[in-house]
Amino acid sequence: MSNISKIQDIESKYNIKAVTFKGVQIWPYIRLYSFYSSLGIEKVKPNKKVVSNALKNLFYGFFNLFHKADFIFFSNTEQRKLINGLFYDKFDFIESNSFKRIFFELTTTRFHNKKEIPTKHIVSKIPLYILSKIIKPFTSLNKIKNKEIIYELLNDENININIKASLREYIAQYKLAKILYLLYKPKGLVLITAYTNYPYIHAFKEKDVKVIEFQHGLINKNHIGYNYHVDLDKKLFPDYLFTFGKNELAVFQNNNNYININHVRPVGHFYIDNIKNNFKKNEELSNLLNKYKISIAVSLQKKLEDKLLGFIINIAENNPDIAFVIVPRDKDKSYQFKHKNMFTFNTLNCYEIILHCDCHATIFSTCSVESLGLGKPNILINIDRQSEINLHFLLKNKTVNFLVNTQEDFSLALEQIKTIDSQKLMEYSDQYFKNKYVKNVNFEFNQLFLS
Repeated sequence: MSNISKIQDIESKYNIKAVTFKGVQIWPYIRLYSFYSSLGIEKVKPNKKVVSNALKNLFYGFFNLFHKADFIFFSNTEQRKLINGLFYDKFDFIESNSFKRIFFELTTTRFHNKKEIPTKHIVSKIPLYILSKIIKPFTSLNKIKNKEIIYELLNDENININIKASLREYIAQYKLAKILYLLYKPKGLVLITAYTNYPYIHAFKEKDVKVIEFQHGLINKNHIGYNYHVDLDKKLFPDYLFTFGKNELAVFQNNNNYININHVRPVGHFYIDNIKNNFKKNEELSNLLNKYKISIAVSLQKKLEDKLLGFIINIAENNPDIAFVIVPRDKDKSYQFKHKNMFTFNTLNCYEIILHCDCHATIFSTCSVESLGLGKPNILINIDRQSEINLHFLLKNKTVNFLVNTQEDFSLALEQIKTIDSQKLMEYSDQYFKNKYVKNVNFEFNQLFLS
């Protein structure tokens, strides 16, 4: 049973609609943050290094807090990509001549030097996180109605979490959001993940502030944050969702109550556009790959890394004429491979490596979708059935996406890849990454706020 199916089963047993705060159904928040244990998902806790980095970055851009803003943007440093010497965020391409903005950014490492980014009026989001922890012990749960339903649910389903602490966290963030609204009284809140900002969305939508969410990763019918089959009110959800391409539209058809499908707007991806249109080969990597008949970029995934590497090692051993460029999730981790045709190339990012190679292989990394946007086919290695579970939508087109279960399947996929028409592949890629991001995003933004 999938995670979504497990949640739907629970939702059918209990009156989760009745649980409210300030008259708003808060089940989406409880659903996401309270089911890590029941779904076997480990909730990441900040380690000492992350906490230390947070304290060092606490006052980054402090004086920008006093800047007037028509729009508040929430993002994080991981979203930034290096283009022509500067680290850009997707929001930097929204034309700003007609409005003022403030940009709250979160980091677990360090912020870029202000000379390295084009973003103006940027400030650390870390103080908001710390303030919520300070406020949290002083919050009351009295305004949460029918919370006993949640207590019963957690007890019956044997879910061992501190739900009271989670609810207090919600209230603390809601109170902070109210203060932010009073400070700026913005027209819009623009963010990369709605499901990590439910309390802020709640507070801002109370004041009729439009909320726009930008797609940041894979959205499919198994994603907990985007699939709601219970008909809840929309007070915790964005008003509009800007996606990479048209493919995501299928997720919000039929009985999905997350968002009105007419409010899902494909705009593309700024970095995919840039790197595809301005690609220059790295001489060192190109010379290395030229020694082999075919080259494959392999995107790793933390939980299944050992199994995936084991699969690739066996193929590499039997196929010395195939190059496997391993793309780690953890760039700080070192890898030593006994086969010369397996190696990492850390001076380039995953997109750049994919563009150098003939195809891309993974279990279910989001790079599989981005690979198509870059005009490269996928080999989906179906370890523990995770490829077919998480990337089932890609398998609708088996001419550019090849599901493999065995080494023999892998060899057959490589033979088929050699026959793919590159022009048809590029036409297919537009379904997943709409071309001309800058033009698209400004058109949609202007339609919503400036027309």
